[in-house]
Amino acid sequence: GWRHFFVCQALTALLLVSFFRASLTMPGDVPEGEAWRFGTFKDPNITQEVKFSGERRRCKHCLIYKPDRCHHCRICKSCILKMDHHCPWIMNCIGFRNHKYFFLLIIYSMLCCAFIGVTVIGTILESLEQEMPVCQRFLLLLCFSTSSIMGGLLVVFAAFHVMLMLRGLTTIEFCEKMSIVTSGKSSKYDMGAYRNITAVFGPRPYLWFLPVDPPAGDGLRFAKPRGRSLAAPRYLPHDPEWT
Repeated sequence: GWRHFFVCQALTALLLVSFFRASLTMPGDVPEGEAWRFGTFKDPNITQEVKFSGERRRCKHCLIYKPDRCHHCRICKSCILKMDHHCPWIMNCIGFRNHKYFFLLIIYSMLCCAFIGVTVIGTILESLEQEMPVCQRFLLLLCFSTSSIMGGLLVVFAAFHVMLMLRGLTTIEFCEKMSIVTSGKSSKYDMGAYRNITAVFGPRPYLWFLPVDPPAGDGLRFAKPRGRSLAAPRYLPHDPEWT
């Protein structure tokens, strides 16, 4: 009925807006200026992350020093602030400025699949009790199977990214081989569950699930966890590029 129509249209609209914002929003580039230009680095305290050798992280392609959590993408051919990964499905990198929209895209895609799967069950049951062309029964089963499979995959994908968010990690940081001297497997950027969520979804909880109000900050510097003193993470000497 009308309730199904409005729910369907609302979910579809939120999915499409999240998709276009994740695709069209620049993930965040290192600003031009002497502070980051290779060969003119002055302030040794502007970044905390260093290579295994103790040297500051720098990009040989962009000829700049990398801010914390910044990585070079060979597909986008630029250094991305707080890079999570490069997503081929939206043809864009996921970084500081569009991470929220990517997260919402996953959530609303999952909800759309769940909505389709649940609402089509009633029609499938009706098709068992009344005459219906075989091709229509096949399409109903195909719709249910596809939405169930995609929804299940999206649940796993969403759970993985929720875990990363709650631990204050990006996908790259999760995959990297880095050693933090005093904290074992803890993330240097773990601020506690609530502050980790606001670092992705923004400071206003009532806008968390709308594709507006991105997180505060500039993507260049990140707050230190309260009550903890962690040594700077040391990366492998070849500081990998990510695609």
